[in-house]
Amino acid sequence: FWGEAYINFSWFGLIGVSYLLGLALKGFDCIFFKRSDKPYWVYFYLFAAVNILFFPSQLALVWLSFLLKVVVLAFILMVGSVGSGVTGLTGSTRVMYGMGRDGMLPTKFFAHISEKHGVPSYNIILVGLIAFIGANVLSYDKCAHLINFGAFLAFMLVNMASIREYYIKAEEKDFRCFMKNFLPPAIGVIACFAIWQSLPRLTFIIGGIWMGTGILYLAIRTKGFREKMKVKDVF
Repeated sequence: FWGEAYINFSWFGLIGVSYLLGLALKGFDCIFFKRSDKPYWVYFYLFAAVNILFFPSQLALVWLSFLLKVVVLAFILMVGSVGSGVTGLTGSTRVMYGMGRDGMLPTKFFAHISEKHGVPSYNIILVGLIAFIGANVLSYDKCAHLINFGAFLAFMLVNMASIREYYIKAEEKDFRCFMKNFLPPAIGVIACFAIWQSLPRLTFIIGGIWMGTGILYLAIRTKGFREKMKVKDVF
């Protein structure tokens, strides 16, 4: 498969292969972007081919422009990953602390606060280990898909909750109420579902196992959903 071929960065590879692939893949690059597990090679060949086809006397600019794009792309991905990782770590550990404090998760572990730093240290270690294992087992794309699986599912549920709370429970369901309290969240549900359902099959398998584990835990704690979850009143 051309998109997965490892061809060294020689002048022959740069000129010959890029030129041939640029002709062969013209108009069909989107297929290779979707199918290839190593799309950066496809990006390189197509980008180089376009530059060589239209600027044959500026081969040095091909290298310079490509390297600059790689550096910029790598920097953007690094900043985005660090920001997303720190936000996820901070948010998830505090949510787990709140659930442990309220008795929804084992209190001794999840509600533990470090006396020295004043943070839920056990939760930070647990989430850090999960993130470390995931980063070494899953690729960047698969991690992004898993994040999107949970994010868009949550967005859909939030929009549906909004419809239930502000439209279904409304005393007067007139046109204004429909346009204000039903239509916007309904569009949000449809848009989120359209993106959510397009995720790869493996994402649904892993995300489904994770979500199923949570549902199973809730079923055990509520004795088959026959009892309400006991939450401690800490206020």
